[in-house]
Amino acid sequence: MLKEKTQFYVDYIGCEKRKLDAQKIIYYFKANDFIQSENISDADIILYITCAFIKEFEEISIDNIKLINKERKEQSKFIIGGCLPSINPLRLKNIENIGILPLRETERIDNIIKSQVKYQEIPDPNITQFENRFHNGKKINIHYSKYREEYEKAKRGYKIRLNYGCLGNCSYCVTRFATKELKSKPVNDVIKEFKGAISKNIDTIFFTGGDSGAYGLDINTNIVEILKKIFVINGEYKIYFQDFGIQWLIKFFDDLLLLFKKNKKNIGLLNFPIQSGSNRILKNMRRPYRIEDVIEELSYFNRLMPDIHLGTHLIVGFPGETKKDFKKTLNLLDKIRFSFIYIFKYSDNPLADSYDLKGKIDESIKEMRYKLLLEKYLKKINLN
Repeated sequence: MLKEKTQFYVDYIGCEKRKLDAQKIIYYFKANDFIQSENISDADIILYITCAFIKEFEEISIDNIKLINKERKEQSKFIIGGCLPSINPLRLKNIENIGILPLRETERIDNIIKSQVKYQEIPDPNITQFENRFHNGKKINIHYSKYREEYEKAKRGYKIRLNYGCLGNCSYCVTRFATKELKSKPVNDVIKEFKGAISKNIDTIFFTGGDSGAYGLDINTNIVEILKKIFVINGEYKIYFQDFGIQWLIKFFDDLLLLFKKNKKNIGLLNFPIQSGSNRILKNMRRPYRIEDVIEELSYFNRLMPDIHLGTHLIVGFPGETKKDFKKTLNLLDKIRFSFIYIFKYSDNPLADSYDLKGKIDESIKEMRYKLLLEKYLKKINLN
C-alpha cells in the first residue's frame, strides 16, 4: 500500500517580504513532494509567518496562532516563523506544541522535516499566491490616489527582493531584531530575475527589501551600480521602489539624479520613508539625515522630473513631539509633492528603545494630528 503524501498548510500576515517568505516555503514543501492543503485540519505540517512591527500586528499574529492551534489535528507539526519569534519570543512561551523558526534562520526547517531538497536550494519567488490578501482583513493607514492604486497594483505583481535587513538603528523599530543585519542578494541574481520579467513581457517590476536603497553596501556595490546594469536592459517596463531609505538618495544623489532623469520613462513610483519634518524628532528617532537635505533633494525631483511619483511614510505622536514639531511635518506637504503617503500613529512598544523616551503623546492628540495631516494631504492631491 502506498504511503499517503504529507500535506502542508502555509499562511502569513505582514509585509511584502514576509509574503515572499511564505511563498518560498510553499515552493520548498512542494519541491519535497508534499501536497498543499487548503484546510488547516487536513494538514500534517502547518507554517504560519507572523508580523510584530507594531503591537496591533503582534496581537493579530497571536490570535491567529491560537485559532490555528484549535483547528489543527493533534499529531500535526505547527511551526511559527516570521518576525514575532525574534521580536517578542516570550509571547510564544506558553503556547504548547509549536516549533519556532526565527526569520533569519529559516533554513533550520531542513532539520524539522528531514528534507531531501534543502531550503537554500529554493530560489526567491517573484509572484505569490497571496496577492489579493490585505493583512488578514486589517488595514493600516494608507490613503488612495490613482498613484497609490498604481503602486498597490505593482506590489501585487512581479517582485524582486533586493535585500534582507538594513543598516539602520531607528529607536522606534523592533523589526530590526528579526531582520537583523543587511544581506543583499548577489548582483547576478538580481539581474537574472529582472531579465526573467522582461522575457515574459512583464512591464511592472516592484523592488522590495529591508531597505532597498541600501542595496549592495555589504557586498562592495551600491544602488547606483545595480541600477546602471538594470537600465541597459532593453524593454518596456516601469520599476517601483518600496522602502528606499532617504539617506541613500542623499548620499548618492548626483548619480541617482542623472540615472533617474535619463531613464524617467522606466520609473513608476519611489517610496522614501521620511517619518517626520522635525530635525529634533528625527534625531530622537535616530534617523540619519537632516530634513533640509530631504526637502532639497526631493524638490529637485518635483521640479526636474514631475512624472516620477513620490511616496513617503510619516509618523505622528512620537514621544516629545510638540505642536511646533508637528507643524514642520505638516509643512512638508507644502514643500514636496507626494503622490501618496502612509500615516502611522506612533505605537509604543516596550521592546523599542523609544519606549524609554519622555513626553508620551496622548492618544487623542495622536488622532487629531493624524486627521490634520490626512486632511492636508487629501486637499493637496485633489488640487493636483
